[in-house]
Amino acid sequence: MHPIVSFTAETEFSGKNKDFLSCDENKADTIAFISTALTERGCHVIQSPGDADVDIVKITVERSRLCTTTLVGEDTDLLILLLHYSIRDNEAIYFRSDANKQSKEHKVYNIKLLKEALGDDAVSCSLSMPTRAVI
Repeated sequence: MHPIVSFTAETEFSGKNKDFLSCDENKADTIAFISTALTERGCHVIQSPGDADVDIVKITVERSRLCTTTLVGEDTDLLILLLHYSIRDNEAIYFRSDANKQSKEHKVYNIKLLKEALGDDAVSCSLSMPTRAVI
């Protein structure tokens, strides 16, 4: 059992992140704290309950109507969903793979170009394929 911790931006943390975040209230407070800080700095923040992949991708596509947008993640599902939900008329959407954190180089995919290169049939088929690999 791990204690509930009250904190501010000035709080120094000593301990294990895993232990701290294993308490649901600590996790919720951390998410709220980060969301507030990002919102105050002009970022568009959404919170999604449960598995958020589809929500994240739909918001990314929605934001790409206004400006070039980059989604950073390490889940192949995000790339497949971006290919499926992206709209040709929107601004550019990029997917940056953050899977290899030891390397300073990251793979960046231009969704519009990738979707054109694959074709509609391949993009449609990709939704039915299992996607457990990390890219």
